[in-house]
Amino acid sequence: PKSLTVAGSKFVDALFRQWNMASPVEAEAIEMAEHFWYLNAGKARDELGFAPRDPAETLNETVVYVRENFLRNDAFKQAVSSR
Repeated sequence: PKSLTVAGSKFVDALFRQWNMASPVEAEAIEMAEHFWYLNAGKARDELGFAPRDPAETLNETVVYVRENFLRNDAFKQAVSSR
């Protein structure tokens, strides 16, 4: 039951804080996990013509972009060192 899991996670969190240790359980995460999350892109598809891409294609293009814009010719090192 939700009340037991949330209360238990808060207890574990308080116990670990007492020992000055990071808790392996976050009460907020447990509470959010109790909810059913459902997303539907149907409205975006119908009204805006949205068409989701293959995640592998998106990831590949992201890696290429990062390599070209941040890792090429030490661009990343220059950007970080200028901070």
